[in-house]
Amino acid sequence: MLEQQIHEFLLDFGFSSDEINDDIMLIGDDAKIKSRDLVEILLIIEDYLDDEHGIEFDWASSNAMSNASSNYRTLGSLKKYVQEIIKSE
Repeated sequence: MLEQQIHEFLLDFGFSSDEINDDIMLIGDDAKIKSRDLVEILLIIEDYLDDEHGIEFDWASSNAMSNASSNYRTLGSLKKYVQEIIKSE
């Protein structure tokens, strides 16, 4: 469900299905999206974690932001981070 929501968002953003993979850069010089679009993805994740798992995802916390360069770097690293959050609850 979460992957589908992110996939649909990226399709709406202008990516083709073939371009959407775990290697899409989300932050940094090679980022394929703008920072406000990353915020939209993080809001999708926040809603998903709350609705489906009852987990509060505070993506703007100092802890989250201190690890943002690794956790938010690619779509794959972001997905792995979300899986870790779910497992830790």
